[in-house]
Amino acid sequence: MSIKKLMIKIMDWVMLDCRQATLLITKKLEDEITFIENLRLKLHLMNCNFCNTFNLQSKKIDELLKQNPDDLQQKCTHHHKMNKQKKEKIIKKLNKYLDNQ
Repeated sequence: MSIKKLMIKIMDWVMLDCRQATLLITKKLEDEITFIENLRLKLHLMNCNFCNTFNLQSKKIDELLKQNPDDLQQKCTHHHKMNKQKKEKIIKKLNKYLDNQ
């Protein structure tokens, strides 16, 4: 086997695609990932803006979900003003989504 082919095989093993990376990001939020998984994920995040954004957003969402709902409601009412129609539209979409689960 040539060195070039060997290097390609190694890179294929080391580098994650975006689907694999998002799965590891999600797994990392819920559980621990192995040292190798973490290393592969870090390498992917260094090169992929989309997955890096997904990672940051996922961390923020997880952080918000772990907060006390009353604290979250209080923060939202102070910083975000949304008219009643928009709130109802969002609630309707969430309920539809939850019904399909």
